[in-house]
Amino acid sequence: MKTWHYYLPIYWPIWLLLGIFWLLIQLPFRWQLKLGAGLGLLMMRFATKSRFVATINLQLCFPELTPAQREQLLKKSFQNIGIALFETGMGFWASDKRLKNLIEIENAEYFTNPPKQGRGVLLLGAHFTTLEIIGRACAMRYDICVMYRPHKIGILNYILTKALTKHYRLAIPRNDIRGMIKALQAGKVIWYSADVNAGRKKSVFAPFFNIPAATTKAPMRFAKLSNCAVVPSFHYRKEDGTYKVKMLPALENFPTQDEIADATQINQIIEQAIRKIPEQYLWQYMRFKTRPISEKSFYKKHSSILDSDNK
Repeated sequence: MKTWHYYLPIYWPIWLLLGIFWLLIQLPFRWQLKLGAGLGLLMMRFATKSRFVATINLQLCFPELTPAQREQLLKKSFQNIGIALFETGMGFWASDKRLKNLIEIENAEYFTNPPKQGRGVLLLGAHFTTLEIIGRACAMRYDICVMYRPHKIGILNYILTKALTKHYRLAIPRNDIRGMIKALQAGKVIWYSADVNAGRKKSVFAPFFNIPAATTKAPMRFAKLSNCAVVPSFHYRKEDGTYKVKMLPALENFPTQDEIADATQINQIIEQAIRKIPEQYLWQYMRFKTRPISEKSFYKKHSSILDSDNK
């Protein structure tokens, strides 16, 4: 579909909603945080599927917590989902001036002085709720590329790609593996989420919170084909409403000949980052959807693991 079609009257309700959203992000940021937290609690009440998935994930990953502690973490998680909507709006439409002083970057030299001269840097990240505002704030200072999943709804994909191409050096669709490799070989810095469920064919099973999880082989493939540096990178919102990005030392001797060992290393690094601030991780994602052939799904509607917290 031609992009001008998205401005026809049939799409005006969507543009109206976006206009209202744009007006909301003009509010003081502390107001947005409060509104987002309230919206998240509303979502928790009505988004039954997301609540179900998050409940299962928290039970699987934090069996040492009491049901009351997990319920509190679930509540905070949804509050952060609501805040993330406003953070996404800020990332898409806020001025550089508003975002300029919101972010602190630890080990920022990886952006300008990569460990492997002449080669790119794969920023190995995960699905923390602060992703959009952090990415935009980093892209204001450094040339960063991003790999993204195109949206299935045409107008939403148009809005997404328009925002990404405006703020990032390069926006690469997730299925464009050739474009990803080419960018890394050209010395680009690319953020990539390694905690996706890519299905059985493109993954190996490696422990994540002590549970076998289908872990994508893509980071190993990218590093092997491009000889890029692989730098774990995580981000979170601090209590004062500002943000911090922490980049860890580049992985050494990566990848190896053992894909399971490599995937295990990645999962351990992500798990450690999540444990530091679990309420800002996207627990509503079905991370354990793909199971070994001999195992049943964790996300059955009447799963006994969900009932255990309701006794």
